[in-house]
Amino acid sequence: MSRDDAIFYTNDGGEHWRKIATLNDVSRIDFVSSKVGWAQSLNQLYRSNDGGKTWQRIYQFEDPEERIWGIDFIDEQYGWVMTSHANYFSNDGGRTLQKTNQPCGAGATFLGGPEAVWQVCWLGGIAGFRPNSLHFSQDQGQTWQTLVPVNFEQEVPNLPASGFVYEIVMRNPQEGWIVTDDTRYGDLVHRSKLFFTQDGGQSWSSLGTVAEGSLRSLTFVSSQTGFILASKDDRLQLLKTQDGGLSWKVIYQK
Repeated sequence: MSRDDAIFYTNDGGEHWRKIATLNDVSRIDFVSSKVGWAQSLNQLYRSNDGGKTWQRIYQFEDPEERIWGIDFIDEQYGWVMTSHANYFSNDGGRTLQKTNQPCGAGATFLGGPEAVWQVCWLGGIAGFRPNSLHFSQDQGQTWQTLVPVNFEQEVPNLPASGFVYEIVMRNPQEGWIVTDDTRYGDLVHRSKLFFTQDGGQSWSSLGTVAEGSLRSLTFVSSQTGFILASKDDRLQLLKTQDGGLSWKVIYQK
């Protein structure tokens, strides 16, 4: 877990944390084992081989305006880096990045394997209405299949038509979750919701509101057990579910 340039470590399922490193402007970390992980910081990518104690910068985009929005690795070599300009994949642990095709502009992206990639695309909207579409690639992003097209109706059964989808997690080709932010102009608090699919994204069921504030860093380690961070004002909460997202319990807050 990262916060305020600090990286924290837990070995008891998230109930207790201790600071192990500092990394300027760190916004997301991703570990594939107890030792190997990556961190994103503005337009730079870092890697750790000792469980997060030390970090080495392995890639930096030449354009300072190309900010890293997300990272997703499935093993020590293969992963994706999503930026404000494009999507990239790496097969050497992030040391070199290869640009891929995109079904749209920037969007929430999840890597499900060496070939399988899901991406949610959104269009700009008015007063918080942002229609979404869902796309899938089986060839490292070279070609894309539209699973759910854009729908401009407010109420649709397949994909939330309103709300900014900023997290997608697929446990397997059929089962996954998305997090949306339904905050409208003038709202004083974030309105985040969680949705679940059992048919590869063809249809989605609402699991309701998980917690107050904005939600980020959704992770599922099994079909039933998952974690998510909720932030509101200066408060940060780590929540855990053991029933696939139907209910959540705060296990850490600061």
